[in-house]
Amino acid sequence: MKKQVMGMVFSVGVMAMGGKAIAQDIAQETQQGHALTGLTLHHSMDLDAQMQQQKGDALKTITADLEAQITPVVTQANTLMVSDITARQAVQVAKTLASPAEEKVIASVSRDTE
Repeated sequence: MKKQVMGMVFSVGVMAMGGKAIAQDIAQETQQGHALTGLTLHHSMDLDAQMQQQKGDALKTITADLEAQITPVVTQANTLMVSDITARQAVQVAKTLASPAEEKVIASVSRDTE
């Protein structure tokens, strides 16, 4: 009986030591998993930062290209608008200073140019 009890105690001790070894293996694997997760997260954040930088650079390039294309068009439109306003003002001044016969000529020219 004593041998049986000693054998059972020995078996339980061996099982406990095996369980402890398994627990240590699990702990080590868990630590490695955490390290890998951290590394993956860091790498993912780096990639995200690079993508954001590339998007920003692309947006700056597109904006600069659009400004380069739009600026001359806006300048030309402003010039035409000023020219149109100046021409209308000139017609108004001419109408104010004109005799009745000249007003008829101005009116016909104004209709032709509008």
